[in-house]
Amino acid sequence: MNRPLLTLLALLAAAPAPLLAAAAPPPPPAACPVPDEALPPAPHLPHTVRALRRHQPLRIVAIGAGATAGSGLTLDQAFPARLAARLAAAYPGSAVTLLNKGRLGESTATMADTLRSQVLPEHPTLVLWEAGTVESVTGADPQQMAEDMLKGLDRLRAAQADVILIDMQYSPAAAAVIDFSPYLEALHIVAESAEVPMFDRFAAMRAWTEENQIDLDAASGDHHRAQAARAEDCVAAGLAALITRATQMPSPDHKP
Repeated sequence: MNRPLLTLLALLAAAPAPLLAAAAPPPPPAACPVPDEALPPAPHLPHTVRALRRHQPLRIVAIGAGATAGSGLTLDQAFPARLAARLAAAYPGSAVTLLNKGRLGESTATMADTLRSQVLPEHPTLVLWEAGTVESVTGADPQQMAEDMLKGLDRLRAAQADVILIDMQYSPAAAAVIDFSPYLEALHIVAESAEVPMFDRFAAMRAWTEENQIDLDAASGDHHRAQAARAEDCVAAGLAALITRATQMPSPDHKP
């Protein structure tokens, strides 16, 4: 991988993520307000909602590129662990566990092809699928990305796993050198076509940046890490809001 590509990936992602069993720290106070445009109006997560309502175990698997690991932070600071901590606090009757399988440079094609061997054997209730980062950085075909994702979503649906799609991170520096628009459009089409909810992280982070809630372009090492940690908590809060919205929908067991 050449130096410019590594530099671009560093704007969006960081070290690979090993397996993590959810022993996450208590969630911090609510951070950034979640913009409405980042949340689907009626998210459908029947297996997740059923587990939370019935106080059953909730098993989450997170897949994606290095951003899933927290952009250079520790695993327990990354958004999947922060989300698991928020859910465990909000739903103490359900045992929430997390397996974080984010990996630097992982393409959507690779993720889709390895779902059967690396994700499905874990019997997840919910899969957090962060996608589009590597494709946008490398200029891959967005249509091929969409096709690969639809195949993967078919496998997850057959295994009765819920999925939340998560698009790319936003920072002004990355947006200045990468055209994210075709990949964002492709991800929205995938979510609509497969009828799975998507958390629009890109839109949320752009709003937080414009409102001076976060600054991922901060140059100082300590300040940048603090801003990255805040951004991860904001994303976790957004995902928790999405899941809470799903629990407020009519019961998946209800038949009119």
